[in-house]
Amino acid sequence: MTFRQPSQQPDFHCHGEMPVIFVSAGLGRTLMGMRHMAKAKQKGATTKADAIRSYLSSYPKAKTKEVVESLASQGTKVSANHVYLIKSQGKAKLQKAKGAKLRAVAAARPGIKDYADAVNQVKMLAHQLGGLSSLKALVDALAE
Repeated sequence: MTFRQPSQQPDFHCHGEMPVIFVSAGLGRTLMGMRHMAKAKQKGATTKADAIRSYLSSYPKAKTKEVVESLASQGTKVSANHVYLIKSQGKAKLQKAKGAKLRAVAAARPGIKDYADAVNQVKMLAHQLGGLSSLKALVDALAE
């Protein structure tokens, strides 16, 4: 394979009736040598992903097949793979938010980072109060 400058046209070689196009790797080009980019979203237009998200917000327990059929009846053609992708992205967002919430709660606890640290602090308190029996008597008195 020869390496060309990006401005050069791809090489055409014919094998029988079908032309074969060779394009250098790593140039980010399609078979015809032109780069294709996604279209910009029009103002007020809803994308297929937005349609899937809005349907799933209305019917969160909906199966993928139901989503595809319902959107097809509304005139939006989506694939099952696209629905799976949007569903998995939504679940990942929920998991990420749940983890952040748990980390925030753990960070708000003063002084205790984990259970081993809590055990060590209880041992130190028991030592300061004159032993584990004194600590137990104090806890029993507080419980009443």
